[in-house]
Amino acid sequence: MFKLSYILLLTLVLVSCREDFTFHSTEVNEELNFISEINPEEPVTVDLFKTISLTGNNSEIDLTMAEIDFGGSDFPSKSTKVIYRAVDDNFILRNTDFRPSPGNSYWMRAWIPNSDLDTISAQTFIPEPIGLRSAEIISLEKYRISDTKENVKVEIEIELETPKQRPGYFQILPSRKVSTFRMDENGNPIVSNTSDILPLNVDQIQTARNAVFEFNHKDGVFVDYSRLNGQKIILTLLTDDPIDNSREILSLLDIKINTLSEELYNYHLNLSTQLINSQSDFFTPADHYTNVENGFGVMGSFSSKSSTIEVQ
Repeated sequence: MFKLSYILLLTLVLVSCREDFTFHSTEVNEELNFISEINPEEPVTVDLFKTISLTGNNSEIDLTMAEIDFGGSDFPSKSTKVIYRAVDDNFILRNTDFRPSPGNSYWMRAWIPNSDLDTISAQTFIPEPIGLRSAEIISLEKYRISDTKENVKVEIEIELETPKQRPGYFQILPSRKVSTFRMDENGNPIVSNTSDILPLNVDQIQTARNAVFEFNHKDGVFVDYSRLNGQKIILTLLTDDPIDNSREILSLLDIKINTLSEELYNYHLNLSTQLINSQSDFFTPADHYTNVENGFGVMGSFSSKSSTIEVQ
């Protein structure tokens, strides 16, 4: 979890177990940083980092000794502890059963006792989730790749519900539910839909391209609702894994909508921009995005809602 990197010129890249952490800084001092993406479906976890300078004196600080307080507007007490758990090599909320909920604000504060590193802090508000107002499969094409394997291309038109908070930012994650079939005594297929899902790749964004974007480090597509202007979103999707047509059938699509907090969207937008620019021969580091006071990184949040679409 604790990976150390260096300030080289003006760019520092930290890699966590979950995300690349990129920022542009002229600072040479040691700093504490964290990344935390909280949501109602998972326990609260934190990835903690320390920046190191090649030109300064670096201390031998043990990050596992960090103190992290976590609190929220729905907490019965002022705060609780996020603790280091060696079995997972991660910081996790002491009460692992607790789940943050939409419509509430949460904050986090981290520091290293008996060190010169500044205390860092951040806060986020979990937005209310939205789903699909409408969805329609426009076309479906099958591409046989063997006697029993085929890929499927699906063109789908979707319309989002109206956000309950503004600004509105979303991540659309398309998948297919694994459906199997068998033939009855009359030769008719009997379809069984499982709870397993497999991702679908976004092959093309056909409409609303000024509002819908792909980030090369994240799955699905991202939407800036303020740019959508009532447009419906048409996507071309491809199966990521071939379908075994001797036992599987494409029967149901699963469209998951993550409603993102503003700081989480801005963090991933900035990170995607930096990753794209870094591939250019004329790369100039972009200013980093952070909502962490006295440090770098992000404390962001999201909520989720899924919709099932039948394939005719």
